[in-house]
Amino acid sequence: MSSFLYRLGRLAARGRVLVTALWLVVLCVSGGAALLFGQGTDDTFAIPGSESQEALDHLGRVFPQVSGTSAQLVVLVPEGQRADSAVVRDSVSAVVPELTGAPQVSTVVDPFDPAVHDAVSKDGRAALVTVQLDVGLADIQPSTRTALAGIAQDLENRIGHGTEVLTGGDAFSDKVPKLSPTEGIGLVIALVVLLMVFGSFIAAGMPLLTAILGVGVSVALVYAATSVATVSSTAPMLAVMLGLAVGIDY
Repeated sequence: MSSFLYRLGRLAARGRVLVTALWLVVLCVSGGAALLFGQGTDDTFAIPGSESQEALDHLGRVFPQVSGTSAQLVVLVPEGQRADSAVVRDSVSAVVPELTGAPQVSTVVDPFDPAVHDAVSKDGRAALVTVQLDVGLADIQPSTRTALAGIAQDLENRIGHGTEVLTGGDAFSDKVPKLSPTEGIGLVIALVVLLMVFGSFIAAGMPLLTAILGVGVSVALVYAATSVATVSSTAPMLAVMLGLAVGIDY
């Protein structure tokens, strides 16, 4: 195997222009296939057979109203004021029907309902409005988040007097890792380390270039594969992480 790899490497070095051109063609073809045939990745996560998955499936069958994800609106009043004052109570009660009518919302928990307990903080400055959705995190539409954020802003304006209404919860979280400037910073650090080790821009740059080229082809093929199979949204990120690590290391 070592002899074969040696001959292959020497052949590639002798025909470096042709080899580089072929790899660029492969990159362009795979990228074009990803753009033309890619259907997008799947953000739905399930572990069939696990107890937690069985509990979620059972909950979805017997009590679908609370089987989805949820959002929270936190009403925070300035110091010296109370969140359970008449103004705040009336304002929250007025927007509860608006929240209930928002897209994908199943139920809304009014923190001042007599049947609700522990929805107001001990110091009285904050009240929690819980919005239960009828879909999971992966199925939330952007219009749902926009509607909830808009109602929260309206509630803040309605109460006034320095009150803040903060929107959050699982419905507004982003649990799927995505590419960020961190990867670029990692490449810069890798280049500095390789320059210190090899003392040459060519020797330091070649592992980075081959790693980036390999990662580009791999990620493009992953997205192209979504046309024939369901691919998790974490797959491209893993391809980038492993591709850069192995490409630079070897």
